[in-house]
Amino acid sequence: MNSIMSVNLYATAMTAYFGMFGATLSTNPDRFWGPNSITKISYWTAPTGSATTIAGWFARAFGLSLLAFTAGRFLGGNKTIFAKQCVAWHVLSLRIIYPLATFVATGRRAPVPVFNVQIWKAQLVVNIILILWGVGCILLGPKTTIKRD
Repeated sequence: MNSIMSVNLYATAMTAYFGMFGATLSTNPDRFWGPNSITKISYWTAPTGSATTIAGWFARAFGLSLLAFTAGRFLGGNKTIFAKQCVAWHVLSLRIIYPLATFVATGRRAPVPVFNVQIWKAQLVVNIILILWGVGCILLGPKTTIKRD
């Protein structure tokens, strides 16, 4: 099945998606996603700092967790189950992304966000597209059952 709606293609794309974010966040989050990033896609407006700072540590820890999540697919994980986990991740992460994407500073003493609202708006759209793609692949894909011993 070489269709865009294949579970295999979705799982491969999500492996690249999460693997890339995991590798870049775990090595040097500011270089790839910070205010002066080489990708020109800055998710935050202030540097996270080294791994000894709270923000730097959490950025790297999150990157390592994404790598562990992605590695599960290569350690005997089923592509369909991995695709379902990716869809679940995208749905659950909307709870975090939505407030960042819809942040509006009001009043004279409104806090200046340390995150780039425009990038988070784009991430919100990407997440919704990936949810729809994943659900479509899972629903249209081959129906498999888990073999129990």
